[in-house]
Amino acid sequence: MLPVLAVLFVLFSVGCDSTVDPIVETDRPYTLWGWLDPTADLQKVRLFEIEPILVADDGAPSTATVTLTDLTSGASVAWRDSVVQFASGSYGHVFIADTPVEYDREYRLDAAHPNGQVSTVRVATPPRTAPRVSDIQNVRGNVRVRIDWENAPRLLDLYLIYHVTLTTARNPEPEPFSLVIQSGTILQDTGTGLGVVVEPSLDIGAVYGALNVSPGGLTAIELLGIDVRPFVAAAEWTPPTGRTFNPELLVQPGTLSNVQNGFGFVSAGFEDSFVIQLSDDAARNAGFTVR
Repeated sequence: MLPVLAVLFVLFSVGCDSTVDPIVETDRPYTLWGWLDPTADLQKVRLFEIEPILVADDGAPSTATVTLTDLTSGASVAWRDSVVQFASGSYGHVFIADTPVEYDREYRLDAAHPNGQVSTVRVATPPRTAPRVSDIQNVRGNVRVRIDWENAPRLLDLYLIYHVTLTTARNPEPEPFSLVIQSGTILQDTGTGLGVVVEPSLDIGAVYGALNVSPGGLTAIELLGIDVRPFVAAAEWTPPTGRTFNPELLVQPGTLSNVQNGFGFVSAGFEDSFVIQLSDDAARNAGFTVR
Protein backbone atom coordinates (compact mmCIF):
# COMPACT_ATOMS: atom_id res chain seq x y z
CA MET A 1 0.00 0.00 0.00
CA LEU A 2 1.42 3.38 -0.97
CA PRO A 3 1.84 6.04 1.72
CA VAL A 4 -1.07 8.49 1.76
CA LEU A 5 1.02 11.36 0.36
CA ALA A 6 2.18 9.16 -2.53
CA VAL A 7 -1.42 8.08 -3.12
CA LEU A 8 -2.47 11.72 -3.27
CA PHE A 9 0.22 12.48 -5.81
CA VAL A 10 -0.92 9.58 -7.99
CA LEU A 11 -4.64 10.29 -7.69
CA PHE A 12 -4.22 14.01 -8.24
CA SER A 13 -2.24 13.63 -11.48
CA VAL A 14 -5.26 13.19 -13.73
CA GLY A 15 -7.34 15.81 -15.47
CA CYS A 16 -4.64 18.34 -16.38
CA ASP A 17 -4.55 17.93 -20.17
CA SER A 18 -4.64 21.28 -22.00
CA THR A 19 -6.84 19.83 -24.77
CA VAL A 20 -9.98 19.44 -22.68
CA ASP A 21 -13.10 21.47 -23.34
CA PRO A 22 -13.72 24.80 -21.59
CA ILE A 23 -15.38 24.50 -18.20
CA VAL A 24 -18.53 26.33 -17.17
CA GLU A 25 -17.83 30.04 -16.67
CA THR A 26 -17.52 30.87 -13.00
CA ASP A 27 -15.83 33.33 -10.70
CA ARG A 28 -15.24 30.69 -8.04
CA PRO A 29 -11.50 30.56 -7.42
CA TYR A 30 -10.61 26.96 -6.54
CA THR A 31 -11.36 23.26 -6.76
CA LEU A 32 -10.33 21.48 -3.55
CA TRP A 33 -9.95 17.77 -2.93
CA GLY A 34 -8.66 15.68 -0.04
CA TRP A 35 -9.35 14.65 3.52
CA LEU A 36 -8.32 15.34 7.09
CA ASP A 37 -6.80 12.31 8.81
CA PRO A 38 -6.96 12.10 12.64
CA THR A 39 -4.32 9.33 12.62
CA ALA A 40 -1.73 11.48 10.81
CA ASP A 41 0.51 14.35 11.88
CA LEU A 42 0.67 15.66 8.30
CA GLN A 43 -2.50 16.86 6.55
CA LYS A 44 -2.77 17.21 2.75
CA VAL A 45 -5.29 18.80 0.37
CA ARG A 46 -5.05 19.19 -3.42
CA LEU A 47 -5.80 22.69 -4.73
CA PHE A 48 -6.59 23.38 -8.37
CA GLU A 49 -6.99 26.97 -9.54
CA ILE A 50 -10.02 27.40 -11.81
CA GLU A 51 -9.21 28.91 -15.20
CA PRO A 52 -11.45 29.56 -18.26
CA ILE A 53 -10.02 26.30 -19.65
CA LEU A 54 -8.19 23.49 -17.89
CA VAL A 55 -4.53 24.04 -18.71
CA ALA A 56 -1.39 22.37 -17.46
CA ASP A 57 0.10 24.03 -14.39
CA ASP A 58 3.51 25.62 -15.09
CA GLY A 59 4.89 24.78 -11.64
CA ALA A 60 4.89 28.34 -10.28
CA PRO A 61 4.06 28.66 -6.58
CA SER A 62 0.36 29.06 -5.84
CA THR A 63 -0.88 32.46 -4.73
CA ALA A 64 -3.56 30.86 -2.54
CA THR A 65 -3.52 31.25 1.24
CA VAL A 66 -4.84 28.10 2.91
CA THR A 67 -5.73 27.85 6.60
CA LEU A 68 -7.43 25.29 8.83
CA THR A 69 -9.45 26.41 11.84
CA ASP A 70 -10.52 24.20 14.74
CA LEU A 71 -14.11 25.29 15.31
CA THR A 72 -14.00 24.09 18.93
CA SER A 73 -10.81 25.79 20.11
CA GLY A 74 -10.64 28.54 17.50
CA ALA A 75 -6.99 27.70 16.78
CA SER A 76 -5.91 28.30 13.18
CA VAL A 77 -3.02 26.73 11.24
CA ALA A 78 -1.52 28.04 7.98
CA TRP A 79 -0.76 25.47 5.27
CA ARG A 80 2.15 25.60 2.81
CA ASP A 81 2.18 24.91 -0.91
CA SER A 82 3.97 21.79 -2.13
CA VAL A 83 4.49 21.89 -5.90
CA VAL A 84 4.64 18.33 -7.27
CA GLN A 85 5.56 17.13 -10.75
CA PHE A 86 3.83 14.07 -12.11
CA ALA A 87 5.17 11.43 -14.49
CA SER A 88 3.47 13.21 -17.39
CA GLY A 89 5.61 16.29 -16.71
CA SER A 90 2.66 18.37 -15.50
CA TYR A 91 2.58 20.09 -12.12
CA GLY A 92 0.09 20.30 -9.29
CA HIS A 93 -0.31 21.85 -5.88
CA VAL A 94 -0.75 19.83 -2.70
CA PHE A 95 -1.11 22.07 0.34
CA ILE A 96 0.25 20.48 3.50
CA ALA A 97 0.30 21.26 7.21
CA ASP A 98 2.33 19.65 10.00
CA THR A 99 -0.60 19.43 12.37
CA PRO A 100 -2.67 16.62 13.88
CA VAL A 101 -6.45 16.79 13.89
CA GLU A 102 -8.76 15.31 16.52
CA TYR A 103 -11.30 12.53 16.17
CA ASP A 104 -14.96 13.59 16.19
CA ARG A 105 -14.16 17.30 15.72
CA GLU A 106 -15.34 20.00 13.32
CA TYR A 107 -12.92 22.10 11.27
CA ARG A 108 -13.10 24.78 8.57
CA LEU A 109 -10.67 24.88 5.65
CA ASP A 110 -10.30 28.22 3.83
CA ALA A 111 -8.47 28.84 0.55
CA ALA A 112 -8.18 32.59 -0.07
CA HIS A 113 -7.42 34.06 -3.50
CA PRO A 114 -5.47 37.36 -3.79
CA ASN A 115 -8.61 38.98 -5.25
CA GLY A 116 -10.42 38.42 -1.94
CA GLN A 117 -12.49 35.39 -3.00
CA VAL A 118 -12.43 32.50 -0.52
CA SER A 119 -13.33 28.86 -1.12
CA THR A 120 -14.29 27.30 2.19
CA VAL A 121 -15.49 23.96 3.51
CA ARG A 122 -16.54 22.64 6.91
CA VAL A 123 -15.29 19.15 7.77
CA ALA A 124 -16.29 16.84 10.63
CA THR A 125 -13.80 14.07 11.40
CA PRO A 126 -15.08 10.56 12.25
CA PRO A 127 -14.96 9.25 15.83
CA ARG A 128 -12.68 6.49 17.03
CA THR A 129 -14.03 3.09 16.03
CA ALA A 130 -14.50 -0.13 17.99
CA PRO A 131 -14.37 -3.08 15.56
CA ARG A 132 -15.24 -6.50 16.95
CA VAL A 133 -15.88 -9.99 15.59
CA SER A 134 -19.63 -10.58 15.74
CA ASP A 135 -20.01 -13.86 13.85
CA ILE A 136 -17.83 -16.73 12.62
CA GLN A 137 -19.05 -19.38 10.20
CA ASN A 138 -16.66 -22.30 10.58
CA VAL A 139 -17.32 -25.13 8.14
CA ARG A 140 -14.69 -27.07 6.24
CA GLY A 141 -14.05 -25.14 3.03
CA ASN A 142 -16.35 -22.34 4.10
CA VAL A 143 -14.95 -20.04 6.79
CA ARG A 144 -16.60 -16.64 7.04
CA VAL A 145 -15.91 -13.92 9.62
CA ARG A 146 -18.07 -10.86 10.19
CA ILE A 147 -16.61 -7.81 11.94
CA ASP A 148 -18.93 -5.07 13.18
CA TRP A 149 -17.19 -1.71 12.73
CA GLU A 150 -18.87 0.12 15.58
CA ASN A 151 -18.88 3.96 15.53
CA ALA A 152 -17.80 4.09 11.87
CA PRO A 153 -19.99 6.56 9.93
CA ARG A 154 -18.99 5.05 6.56
CA LEU A 155 -16.54 2.46 5.23
CA LEU A 156 -14.66 2.72 1.91
CA ASP A 157 -11.86 0.88 0.15
CA LEU A 158 -11.11 -2.41 1.90
CA TYR A 159 -8.04 -4.61 1.64
CA LEU A 160 -6.53 -7.39 3.76
CA ILE A 161 -2.99 -8.25 4.85
CA TYR A 162 -2.48 -11.98 5.41
CA HIS A 163 0.40 -12.67 7.81
CA VAL A 164 1.63 -16.21 7.15
CA THR A 165 4.67 -18.44 7.27
CA LEU A 166 5.70 -20.64 4.34
CA THR A 167 7.50 -23.97 4.58
CA THR A 168 8.58 -25.93 1.51
CA ALA A 169 10.76 -28.95 0.74
CA ARG A 170 13.61 -26.62 -0.21
CA ASN A 171 13.09 -24.32 2.79
CA PRO A 172 11.97 -26.40 5.80
CA GLU A 173 12.31 -23.44 8.16
CA PRO A 174 9.12 -21.29 8.31
CA GLU A 175 9.61 -18.05 6.38
CA PRO A 176 7.30 -15.14 7.28
CA PHE A 177 5.35 -13.21 4.63
CA SER A 178 2.82 -10.37 4.71
CA LEU A 179 0.56 -10.54 1.66
CA VAL A 180 -1.77 -7.74 0.55
CA ILE A 181 -4.99 -9.22 -0.81
CA GLN A 182 -7.79 -7.14 -2.35
CA SER A 183 -10.65 -9.05 -0.78
CA GLY A 184 -13.46 -8.82 1.73
CA THR A 185 -16.92 -7.26 1.57
CA ILE A 186 -18.09 -4.02 3.14
CA LEU A 187 -21.58 -4.16 4.64
CA GLN A 188 -23.38 -0.81 4.59
CA ASP A 189 -26.46 -2.09 6.42
CA THR A 190 -28.40 0.62 8.24
CA GLY A 191 -30.32 -2.04 10.17
CA THR A 192 -27.45 -4.07 11.58
CA GLY A 193 -24.74 -1.43 11.35
CA LEU A 194 -21.58 -1.17 9.27
CA GLY A 195 -19.33 -4.15 9.01
CA VAL A 196 -16.86 -6.20 7.01
CA VAL A 197 -17.04 -9.84 5.94
CA VAL A 198 -13.79 -11.74 5.41
CA GLU A 199 -13.74 -15.23 3.86
CA PRO A 200 -10.33 -16.88 4.37
CA SER A 201 -11.49 -20.07 2.65
CA LEU A 202 -11.96 -18.06 -0.56
CA ASP A 203 -8.71 -16.12 -0.13
CA ILE A 204 -6.51 -19.20 0.29
CA GLY A 205 -6.11 -19.49 -3.49
CA ALA A 206 -4.90 -15.87 -3.71
CA VAL A 207 -2.45 -16.56 -0.89
CA TYR A 208 -0.96 -19.54 -2.74
CA GLY A 209 -0.80 -17.45 -5.90
CA ALA A 210 0.95 -14.55 -4.15
CA LEU A 211 3.53 -16.97 -2.75
CA ASN A 212 3.88 -18.68 -6.14
CA VAL A 213 3.47 -22.16 -4.68
CA SER A 214 1.00 -25.00 -5.17
CA PRO A 215 -0.88 -27.00 -2.54
CA GLY A 216 0.31 -30.46 -1.64
CA GLY A 217 3.60 -32.13 -1.02
CA LEU A 218 5.66 -30.54 1.72
CA THR A 219 4.27 -27.05 1.15
CA ALA A 220 2.74 -25.66 4.34
CA ILE A 221 1.20 -22.22 4.88
CA GLU A 222 0.49 -21.33 8.48
CA LEU A 223 -1.85 -18.39 9.17
CA LEU A 224 -0.63 -15.99 11.86
CA GLY A 225 -3.35 -13.37 11.47
CA ILE A 226 -5.46 -11.35 9.03
CA ASP A 227 -5.14 -7.57 9.23
CA VAL A 228 -8.42 -6.06 7.98
CA ARG A 229 -7.97 -2.51 6.65
CA PRO A 230 -11.00 -0.47 5.62
CA PHE A 231 -10.98 3.30 5.16
CA VAL A 232 -13.27 4.91 7.75
CA ALA A 233 -14.85 8.01 6.24
CA ALA A 234 -17.13 10.79 7.40
CA ALA A 235 -20.84 10.17 6.84
CA GLU A 236 -21.15 12.67 3.96
CA TRP A 237 -18.35 11.10 1.91
CA THR A 238 -20.27 9.95 -1.17
CA PRO A 239 -18.64 11.84 -4.10
CA PRO A 240 -19.00 10.22 -7.55
CA THR A 241 -15.21 10.08 -7.96
CA GLY A 242 -14.60 7.95 -4.86
CA ARG A 243 -11.09 8.69 -3.57
CA THR A 244 -9.77 10.08 -6.86
CA PHE A 245 -9.26 13.68 -7.98
CA ASN A 246 -10.64 14.66 -11.39
CA PRO A 247 -10.99 18.44 -11.85
CA GLU A 248 -12.79 18.00 -15.18
CA LEU A 249 -15.62 16.26 -13.31
CA LEU A 250 -15.48 18.11 -10.00
CA VAL A 251 -16.15 21.52 -11.60
CA GLN A 252 -19.20 20.38 -13.53
CA PRO A 253 -22.69 21.47 -12.38
CA GLY A 254 -24.51 18.79 -10.42
CA THR A 255 -21.36 17.10 -9.16
CA LEU A 256 -21.45 16.59 -5.39
CA SER A 257 -19.47 19.37 -3.72
CA ASN A 258 -19.29 20.58 -0.14
CA VAL A 259 -17.01 23.50 -1.00
CA GLN A 260 -18.65 26.90 -0.67
CA ASN A 261 -17.64 29.39 -3.38
CA GLY A 262 -15.64 26.66 -5.06
CA PHE A 263 -15.81 23.13 -6.39
CA GLY A 264 -14.60 19.72 -5.26
CA PHE A 265 -14.92 17.75 -2.08
CA VAL A 266 -13.00 17.81 1.18
CA SER A 267 -13.91 15.41 3.96
CA ALA A 268 -12.22 13.36 6.67
CA GLY A 269 -11.22 9.76 7.17
CA PHE A 270 -8.50 7.31 8.12
CA GLU A 271 -7.29 3.84 7.35
CA ASP A 272 -8.35 1.58 10.20
CA SER A 273 -6.94 -1.78 11.22
CA PHE A 274 -8.28 -4.84 13.01
CA VAL A 275 -6.43 -8.17 13.22
CA ILE A 276 -8.37 -11.43 13.13
CA GLN A 277 -6.84 -14.40 14.95
CA LEU A 278 -8.53 -17.59 13.76
CA SER A 279 -8.70 -20.66 15.93
CA ASP A 280 -6.69 -23.67 14.77
CA ASP A 281 -9.91 -25.39 13.73
CA ALA A 282 -11.08 -22.43 11.64
CA ALA A 283 -7.64 -21.96 10.05
CA ARG A 284 -7.56 -25.64 9.10
CA ASN A 285 -11.09 -25.47 7.65
CA ALA A 286 -10.02 -22.46 5.58
CA GLY A 287 -7.18 -24.48 4.04
CA PHE A 288 -4.19 -23.36 6.08
CA THR A 289 -1.69 -25.60 7.82
CA VAL A 290 -1.92 -25.91 11.59
CA ARG A 291 1.09 -27.21 13.51
